[in-house]
Amino acid sequence: MCTYTQTHTHHTHILLHLLVFILIVEAI
Repeated sequence: MCTYTQTHTHHTHILLHLLVFILIVEAI
C-alpha cells in the first residue's frame, strides 16, 4: 500500500509538472 501511494504521488507530481510546463509554453 505504501509503494502504491508513493507511485501514485510520484505520477501525480509528474502530471503537475507537465501541466505547469504547458501553461508556461502557452503563456509565451
